[in-house]
Amino acid sequence: MTATEPAHWLLRLPPQAWIDAARTELDALQRRLASEPDPRRAVVAHARRAGGMALNGVLAAWAHDDATIAAEPEAPWGRSYVDHLQHVAAGRTGPLPESVATLAAAILAVPMARPELVGLGTRRHADLHTLAQATAALVEACATALPAAV
Repeated sequence: MTATEPAHWLLRLPPQAWIDAARTELDALQRRLASEPDPRRAVVAHARRAGGMALNGVLAAWAHDDATIAAEPEAPWGRSYVDHLQHVAAGRTGPLPESVATLAAAILAVPMARPELVGLGTRRHADLHTLAQATAALVEACATALPAAV
């Protein structure tokens, strides 16, 4: 590590790079949902990673503007992607609008396990399609929240 390299893993990428990584996960989610007969585990995992990476972008920008957050980046939302989503779903949205709490909760609400009743036809994977929409909305909310200069 050099003297100019941030010590914390979160700050090693600029905020926009986290958003770009979240969009890559979102693209992978959409591909899996469209092409696999049983995409549940992969789609849920991609959704949680995409949401968490987008929140990492916001957290990195927040740390850029707030020395307290920069000193302890895990304090507001925890360390893992799921930690981030849980904190935001609980209403601790930080610099994000309160509406993102509902999106984070929607991402967490979809289980990895297959439901007992599986929809057919247009209802097949309906919850995964809703999950994809909530994830896309959260990623875009995080991207919109980034300051232009960071």
